[in-house]
Amino acid sequence: MPAKLQHHQPSPRTTAPERRVPGRGHAGWWAILLAALLLAAPGSGWVAELPAQALQFEATEIEHAPEPADEQVTVVYRYRNTATHPVRFTGGETNCDCLKAEPDKLVLQPGETGELKALFALGSMVGRQRQRVTLLTEESGRAHRYDLFVIMDIPILVRIEPEVMRWTVGSEPEPQVFDLRMTGEEPLNVTAVDSTRPGFEWELETVEQGRRYRLKVSPDSTARPTMGAMRIETDSPVPKYQRALAYFTIQPPGREEAGDGR
Repeated sequence: MPAKLQHHQPSPRTTAPERRVPGRGHAGWWAILLAALLLAAPGSGWVAELPAQALQFEATEIEHAPEPADEQVTVVYRYRNTATHPVRFTGGETNCDCLKAEPDKLVLQPGETGELKALFALGSMVGRQRQRVTLLTEESGRAHRYDLFVIMDIPILVRIEPEVMRWTVGSEPEPQVFDLRMTGEEPLNVTAVDSTRPGFEWELETVEQGRRYRLKVSPDSTARPTMGAMRIETDSPVPKYQRALAYFTIQPPGREEAGDGR
């Protein structure tokens, strides 16, 4: 049966306490280093070569452009065992819970080909995404790892500028404007707007029906810091594009230079 590679985080590293060797000063350590360099010099017969990895991949990084309605993406990594010994798949790691992957064979004999299928659940992700799956193997008694990547450009059908609208505590609560652009092949109409925080007024202006809108937002007061967003609903048939968020913040003085941590 194929081996399923589940997401897990590597164990945190611990730092070993410093250990000193009695009687060896700086001169002693330099002597040891010089001897090691001489032994490793070409022609010395002491050069230690790292074992080559057995799997040769057609590609370790694959780019994919999903359609707006796609809910998941399958990417296939193909490889061949170029060694004279079998390769055993022992597991794997991923950098996202949205990813599951499994090889078609648990053991790959010398000269055999195989493939790893990676399934990505796109969920609400949009924009450019780079995800990783790490394949772990045992090759002739040694552990190896292969890092594989997929780059996806998931369409953004509702573009909002600026990304974050900012006021400073104590400043004038002047209105600011979000620019909303519907960039898909089909127009999208804004059907509702609401704020996640009380104390904010808004006004929606249609620049071009189904294509461009201006959302004017102003706080009743800037006396206290806060963060929130305007909820923008559309008539898109695709669930992930039925709601977008336009973020705003009232931040303490000085945060505009340092950033607000987002």
